[in-house]
Amino acid sequence: MMWVIGHRGAPARAVENTLESLRIAVDEGADGVECDVQATADGELVLLHDDTLERLGGDVRRVDALNWRSLRAIALRAGPLTAARATHLDEVLAWWAAAPAGRRPWLNIEVKIPTGASAASAARLGGRLGARLAQVQEERIVASAFDPAALAALARWAPGVRRAALFADRRGAWQEAAGGRPCAEIAQVHPCWPLCDREALERWCARGWPVWAWTIAGDRATDAVIERAAEGLVAAAICDDPRAVVGRRDRARLPSPSAQGPQ
Repeated sequence: MMWVIGHRGAPARAVENTLESLRIAVDEGADGVECDVQATADGELVLLHDDTLERLGGDVRRVDALNWRSLRAIALRAGPLTAARATHLDEVLAWWAAAPAGRRPWLNIEVKIPTGASAASAARLGGRLGARLAQVQEERIVASAFDPAALAALARWAPGVRRAALFADRRGAWQEAAGGRPCAEIAQVHPCWPLCDREALERWCARGWPVWAWTIAGDRATDAVIERAAEGLVAAAICDDPRAVVGRRDRARLPSPSAQGPQ
């Protein structure tokens, strides 16, 4: 069994990290979606990946220097896709909560720490997200971060939310998680796919940590992650083209665990 999680939604079909992108991913069969959340200058939680709007909006100002009203006024564009406006986290939570309880998609929220932010800043953002998530039903929500301070703060504010360690190499802040040693702030791990050799996967699974691998792209990587999932070593594939991964998973007769709890 393997969850298929749309990375920033379905970014080939709608501007990434927008509500429309998330909706399309789920409509096309994804079991859940991943999105990046950071804070504006006036403390609003918004879905954006980059520190600035230069790539999507042609604006070099930092997200954390703009208030929500100013940010919302900027059109976001990605190639030939229809222009969109930035999405507030509250819009996503309302969409998610409106789904029938037994059919809600997984919602993986990455705490997106701005480049160069201090541990204290990371903790503030984690706490702000935690305070918001404490107000909603927390089942099928996972919060992930590269920074331990962010998830430690989130754990204090919303202890019922599942938390995941993100890491892209074996030298980062989550060395203890990557090395298989216990870490009280996390319930699962989200490593980049090149780190997912058999030894590492077996070590994480032995700790009781489900593995959600990112970012799965292309037929070769998709088939490899499906093979590891069939062995019980990978629980989810976070991917840019969820429709394609769902198709290959189904052709491999690897069932979706849609009706089950956390893997």
